[in-house]
Amino acid sequence: MDACFQYGGIPPRKKTFLRWKQEILQSFMHPFNNGYIEGINNTIKVLKRDSFGIKNFQRLKHKILWQQEVKKALV
Repeated sequence: MDACFQYGGIPPRKKTFLRWKQEILQSFMHPFNNGYIEGINNTIKVLKRDSFGIKNFQRLKHKILWQQEVKKALV
């Protein structure tokens, strides 16, 4: 069973950490992330899914932009 969780003698978590060590450590040093943009992308995907059947792209575009303006106004 132990052999299933090891890759070349190093556990997968450790190997992943060693591979991404610089990026992981920099994420603690710099307070920047892409959470805000991911939230906007998720909102757009939900609107697209809920708006299935809108044939006019301009109407969908205006609906997305309007939703973003409403969110700004509520904050």
